[in-house]
Amino acid sequence: MRHLRMRWLLAACMMLGAPPVPVQAAQPAYLTSVLKVRQLHPDMYVIEGPANGEVPNPNMIIYVTGAGVVVVDPWFAVDYRHVVAAIRSVTSEPVRYVVNTHFHEDHSGANGEWPVGVVIIAQDNSRLHMLEKAMPGPPNTTFSDQLTLYLGGKTVQLRYLGPGHTDGDIAVYFPEWKTVCLGDLMAGTNGVTNPVVDYANGGTLAAWPRALDKSLAFDVAEVVPGHGPIVGRDGLVAHRDKVAAIAGSLRGWDKEGRTVAQIHDLLISTYGFKPINLAPLDGLVAEFR
Repeated sequence: MRHLRMRWLLAACMMLGAPPVPVQAAQPAYLTSVLKVRQLHPDMYVIEGPANGEVPNPNMIIYVTGAGVVVVDPWFAVDYRHVVAAIRSVTSEPVRYVVNTHFHEDHSGANGEWPVGVVIIAQDNSRLHMLEKAMPGPPNTTFSDQLTLYLGGKTVQLRYLGPGHTDGDIAVYFPEWKTVCLGDLMAGTNGVTNPVVDYANGGTLAAWPRALDKSLAFDVAEVVPGHGPIVGRDGLVAHRDKVAAIAGSLRGWDKEGRTVAQIHDLLISTYGFKPINLAPLDGLVAEFR
């Protein structure tokens, strides 16, 4: 539990722009066994944090192409050797590409652990934030708007969606299965998806629905959120509409002259906000004032 609390604290520090706390060297109990890997499609697998006793860890995708593996959001550095063991449990192919949906450490912390020759990819702004914060393993390949990977006859499309959770959020789309990975532009706590805005690193709630609209431009049948259960296109549409409704409510509450304390309570009672969603409350109020 101490290790679990440390990960939550680290995630909160990253979101608020505070200096990250050092991660404890002790291994959590679940890392003494092989991670659980769930097969989504014949060549696609997911490692889910909650399924392995680690709630803060995101959904990690393993895509086997026949000419190498594409990994999306490789967890923390402390998880690296267990992630590799999990990949080896489903394929002997080498990892060729590691993609970060954004720069936060639960999605990029293991970047620096991969062997030389593995291509680490993120959007331009994500690399800049990692360099600014002296985070290990900044991406060695970046793009501004979109990038397409071709490997083993398969295609992976990376697209910058614009600011939302941060200013470097991307979608990772697998056209073979009409599957899109959205990082923390869609993230759930106990089944409830609510936005967590990292204002210190370019995040914005006002622009968030537009970013989700861009993700819906893909032919989407399956959505892998940064955290939480995998859903269909309808789930993404519902999430987009909810984020837009939250933004509209914040505008309305400001016009009504609501206090910060009142807005705090309304976000909980109306939308089920959790502490992690409420952490940037001052930013949420200021953005719509």
